[in-house]
Amino acid sequence: MKKLMLLFVLTLVVFSMGTTVAQDIKHQVLTLNVASNPEYKTLQGVWQDDDTQTRFTFVSKGNVLAITSAIDDDGELFEIHSFEYLDGRLSWTYKVPSTGYFVTIIVMTVNSSSLETVWGNSESNSGQGTFSRIF
Repeated sequence: MKKLMLLFVLTLVVFSMGTTVAQDIKHQVLTLNVASNPEYKTLQGVWQDDDTQTRFTFVSKGNVLAITSAIDDDGELFEIHSFEYLDGRLSWTYKVPSTGYFVTIIVMTVNSSSLETVWGNSESNSGQGTFSRIF
């Protein structure tokens, strides 16, 4: 319940401030204009990496999409460092505080129930992944 309340508060902060970056005590909420890529507007909700069980939460209002959290299966909150387009594809980079690793996710395809992604990390590992919509 605390996580849902935090998400709600962060969502209100992002959209009421009208800024591209809002700071809360634990992490940043980053936003991106998705007017030119309408398929990204459908990402609102929670998506789970099928391999790592990490959950990413997106909220949207109009043409603005925000990534509000990244939480792994044991509850560790990852720090979102960027949310942007790379070669026209949606991507974000986060830091795993317990390891110090940085991970970049790039969305390759979007459909209503899954995202196909590629990823790379600061330890020179990379791969492909699937995220499933949780809600």
